Amino acid sequence: MIKYCIAAAITLLFTECIHAQDINPPPQNDAQLTAIDKIKDEIKNSINSYQKKEKSKDSTGYRNSYFNKGELQMAVTYYKDTATEKLGEWYFQDGKFIFSLKLWADVKTKDTIDYERFYLSNERLIAWFKFDSPVDKNTVAFKKLNYMMRDYIEDLKRENQK
Repeated sequence: MIKYCIAAAITLLFTECIHAQDINPPPQNDAQLTAIDKIKDEIKNSINSYQKKEKSKDSTGYRNSYFNKGELQMAVTYYKDTATEKLGEWYFQDGKFIFSLKLWADVKTKDTIDYERFYLSNERLIAWFKFDSPVDKNTVAFKKLNYMMRDYIEDLKRENQK
């Protein structure tokens, strides 16, 4: 159940050097991000009209997938233990991964521990925000995450198919 949260954390923390020529992200502009946000909001606002597939559910959380006419639109995980509440959301359009949100909060204080948003175009990372601050595309962390997205996306799709 917490597989996605763990995978995301490992992906984000893994900072070994990589070769930039292999993973240059496409250029991005605010219009692209606004368009992705609009699609994400439309999916979230239509969630009740989609087919819900409950992948797992117990006292600590759940993992659900949402489909529109058989096509994956959104995957959601929620996990809560005595210290941390973790929410992950993944959005898809036309079978492609376009956006993800990661929100972790302290259970007792309700303080945000981690808040990240990931924007993709053609399943390539075009923008990454940590606490609403953009992560520079020229950093090793951004390039490494972009490179690792290919395998992550395949696993994500496979885990959330009907």
